[in-house]
Amino acid sequence: MIEEKYGTPSGGRYAASKVAKGKIFFFVSADVELGRGCMQNTYDAFSDRKVTWALGGVAPLEGNWLEKFGALILNLIAGIFNPIGIAYVNADNLSARADAYRKVGGFNPKLVTSEDTDLGIRLMKSGRFKFAWKATTLLSMRRVRNWGYLRFAMFHTTNFFSTHLFSSAAQRYDPVR
Repeated sequence: MIEEKYGTPSGGRYAASKVAKGKIFFFVSADVELGRGCMQNTYDAFSDRKVTWALGGVAPLEGNWLEKFGALILNLIAGIFNPIGIAYVNADNLSARADAYRKVGGFNPKLVTSEDTDLGIRLMKSGRFKFAWKATTLLSMRRVRNWGYLRFAMFHTTNFFSTHLFSSAAQRYDPVR
């Protein structure tokens, strides 16, 4: 049994990584399903030994056209920003070489939000990034629909800039059940 002491998704990822034995860690969130070939395409992203971390694409699980378009925009931003050194990370489909992950200190278990961006900023210094376009995870749209599109987009956009500009992520991210 793994004990998680912080009560955060980041704490759960951190605790699990402490006991994991693999050479590549693959992180997803709750309410995520792996798309066809996701694991193989993630593994293939690390065929270049210089690649130390990767993101895969995200798509809505049973999404409408607007949600599919939003996911496409997120994938494009991640595929453009990360290679130029601006961490835009989605923990719903994040992988890293275990040695690089450990070298940068892993997830900060105290962070309630932006733990993925925080880790991405540190992983930028560990080696090459790869966007694995075909390694797709399917996300529940429960939070998006519960919050509404505008609130969801505004929260995450503000949190992205706050994390990058002020090293300060939102302190609250209530569960949606």
